[in-house]
Parts: sequence; structure tokens; C-alpha cells
Amino acid sequence: MIFYLSSIPDLNMGSSNVTLEVVARKAGHLAEYAILLWLVWRIFYYSWNLVMRDALVLTLAAVLFYATSDEFHQTFIPGRSGRFIDVVFDFLSALLATQIIVTKITGQLKKHTIFIVAIIALAISGLTFQMIEEGNNIAKNTVVFSSPVDSSQNQNNIVTSNNENKNVGVTGSQSSNDNNANINANTNAPIPERVLIKVPFTPQAPFAQWDQFHEEACEETALIMVKYFLDGKPLDPNTAENEIQKMIKFEITKYDNYIDSSAQEIVTLARDFYGINNMKVVYDFKKEDLKKYLARGKPIIIPAAGQMLGNPNFKYPGPPYHAVVLIGYDGDTIITNDSGTRKGAGYRYNINTLYNAIHDFPGNRDKITEGRKAMIIVE
Repeated sequence: MIFYLSSIPDLNMGSSNVTLEVVARKAGHLAEYAILLWLVWRIFYYSWNLVMRDALVLTLAAVLFYATSDEFHQTFIPGRSGRFIDVVFDFLSALLATQIIVTKITGQLKKHTIFIVAIIALAISGLTFQMIEEGNNIAKNTVVFSSPVDSSQNQNNIVTSNNENKNVGVTGSQSSNDNNANINANTNAPIPERVLIKVPFTPQAPFAQWDQFHEEACEETALIMVKYFLDGKPLDPNTAENEIQKMIKFEITKYDNYIDSSAQEIVTLARDFYGINNMKVVYDFKKEDLKKYLARGKPIIIPAAGQMLGNPNFKYPGPPYHAVVLIGYDGDTIITNDSGTRKGAGYRYNINTLYNAIHDFPGNRDKITEGRKAMIIVE
């Protein structure tokens, strides 16, 4: 059960209050490691018939080993991290359980036991308080956008230069500066340390039916997620499936094709199908520009060479061409809604990995890495 819970990306208890969230999670750790210790101790004490001291020493060693391995395991899970402080907390939880076992077996509550329990309880309380402080500091430095209204209200917090949008949305040969169409934002302008845009998520196969239509529906699904964010609406599997089917039918009727849409074709689809007129394509940008645009509180759609993303949840070797919605960042980690997997909600990519994988569709899947850097933004 511990391994399963540690495998869930961005696991939380659902509380918006940092203190309640930390206390609830650490209470869960306290309980699960106390149970783990009791189960392992039974093996050494009852099955192996070891004396109490030896059984407890071996049990604590086993629990410490597992707590360490569990934190290492979490380093491989998107949205999770391994921390030494959590190993200490889990070990103290197990140590507290040993005192309960000793008291239960001996039938005596000795003074030194009460003293040890008090020390351990104080240590656990201190670690919990420290984690609450860390959580509050993270929350203070994270800007969360729940809707386009939040985005517009926070626009004034991001200072940019007047020529920032000069080259936004250029396509093909429309501009002689096209090859250098970087975002000319003020490089000294501060942006939040962390940003999270609450964009509704759906996989491109909402009911896990990975037929040809759904295998090729990443661009449509990315656009649907952004549309429902802009409208401030939730997105359930039935709605997502209906939208995907209607959009593909529309593309076949109007464009005679729905497979492998370039960034500009996605913008055109947004205009023709949803009436969205404020989507633009930015070409040849720097990786830092991803954060600058996300700090505005609007999601980004990026076209990518899917196999370069290295997402372990993709069916090997991954899609040659793929579209992903970027919904925030945390340091050098970009947070995404990746419709290519049911585990794609809030999926995290290293910014270098993501940036290197960004390639617009050049007209041929075999030449996907020749496609330009492109991202679709909402103005």
C-alpha cells in the first residue's frame, strides 16, 4: 500500500489549507509505518522466536531500509520527490510504535518509556511544524490561476516591455524577422517562482479506446482542454469524447484531414471550430520564454517530437508527433496536461527535455526534428 501511494503523482489529501494538508499526510505516514513495523515485528518475534530486543532491532532496521527505498522510489514519480526529512519522520513513527509494543507485551508502563514516548512525540511534532512552514513558503511563492479572470487580474504583476508582442503570431514568410521571432520580454522583469494554471484534463482516449481516431487526437484534445479552461467549465469523459468526435468530423469535412496538424493549423482549427480568435503562434523562442508566458496565467500548446519527451507512460516508443498543454512550472520543471496518457494530469517534464522536444510538424513525421520551435499562446 505504501508503494502504491508513493506511485501516485502529486498525491494530496485535497485540502486547500497547507497546515491541514501536511498534518493529514503526516498522520497517514505515522499510521502506515506503525502498521508496517508491527507486521514485520510479528515475523521476527513470533515466527523466528527472537527475544524482544533482537526482534525490535531487526524490525527497525528493516523499516528504516524500506523508508529510505520508498523515498528513492519517489524520485522517479512525476510530481514527487525523495526527502531525507521524510525518512526521519517515518523512522520516528516506527520508533514510537515500538514503545507501544513493548508496553503491550510487558504489560507495564515504565517511567523511562513515558520519557522516550514524549521525546519522540516532540520530535515528530517539530518535524511536522517544519514541514508546515516549508509548505507555507512554497504556497506564498506559487501563483495559482483558476480561471481566465485570475489571469487578467494578475497580468499587472508581470512587467514586460512594449515590444514584447512584436513578433507574436508570425507565420511563414509574413515577417523578415521570422527567423528571430523571440519574445522580447524585459529580461529583468520578475516572474513568480512557481505557477500553476488549473486547466481541466482529459486523455485523448477518455474511455481508453485507443483506435486510430484517438491515437491521432492529441492536437484536438489539447485544444479542447484550453477551450474549457477559457470558458471556466469542467471537462468530464463524456463531454471530452463528444468534443473529440465532433472536432474530428469537422476537420474531415472542412479540411479533408485530421492527422498531424501543425501549430498554425491548430490555431486555424481553434478559430474555425470554436471561434477563438486570440490564439497566436510564436516561433524560434528561448526556453526561458515558456515561463514568461505561463506567468501570464494562460496555458500554452506546444507541438513536439513525442519520442524525445521520454514519457514512460507512452506506449513504446511513443508518438512521432505529439501536442501537449503546458499549465505551469516549478523551478526547472514544466507542468503539463499530457493527453497521451491517462496519467498525464499535471505531468512534469524537465524544461530542457521539453524544450529540446519542441518541433512543429514539418509535413513529414520522419523529419519531425527538422520542425521549428513553435508554441501556441492565448493573448
